[in-house]
Amino acid sequence: MYSEIFNQDKEFEPQVKDLKLGISGDTMPFHKSCFVDGDIPCTYYDTTFADAITSHIIRKYIPNSFVTARTHRYLLNRDNIIKGLDKIIANKINEVCIVAFNLFQYKAKQKLKESKYNEKVIYLSSTDLTNCIFVLNKNNLPKIKDMDILEEEKQLFQPEIINEDWNIYGKIIDINKPEHQEIKKKYVGNNLKDDDELKVLLALLFRKQIIFKSDRKIIQIKLNSEFEELGTENNLSDLITL
Repeated sequence: MYSEIFNQDKEFEPQVKDLKLGISGDTMPFHKSCFVDGDIPCTYYDTTFADAITSHIIRKYIPNSFVTARTHRYLLNRDNIIKGLDKIIANKINEVCIVAFNLFQYKAKQKLKESKYNEKVIYLSSTDLTNCIFVLNKNNLPKIKDMDILEEEKQLFQPEIINEDWNIYGKIIDINKPEHQEIKKKYVGNNLKDDDELKVLLALLFRKQIIFKSDRKIIQIKLNSEFEELGTENNLSDLITL
């Protein structure tokens, strides 16, 4: 889903001053009955967990990384968005990328689709951003770096690697067993009662680093809305050119 907005340039070597942001996997309590012979099995636990990871981690932290990495931000509206892009992009249309997160404003989306920028726009979802557009040169797209999980996680969870290419580990842990009380206390707490509704802990472990160049120029455009107070709109003369 988000692979389009990552830099594939093999010559992009991270530097000390680059902006580096981390994302990692998560754990989630689940019904133990799904994994016990004789009870009703949950054949979709892996899909459920993957969806949770996607919704709460990937769709949150990747879009938010653009907010952290932005160098300029402006408030425009659906009527001047195209003129705003004209000012920002100028004659560099072949060099730019436009990333739109949760662009729900129909008229603004239609104007983009009918404009010369149509093929430059990548539409993506986000848990936090709405009607938010980022304009940048393609060579300023971030690079994603695979990293190994922490040694502490390996020792504690004893996970199995499930994807060697992406360094993704997984583990199903019965947190009611005496030997797993440390994990239960650290990752679940004492809110679960030791009754018939026993739990297991699903762990999907990975670490990634999102890297933006230090000399980047990333422009954020927020589209104003009559349904929320966002402040004073910028004039087109306020906008810089990439």
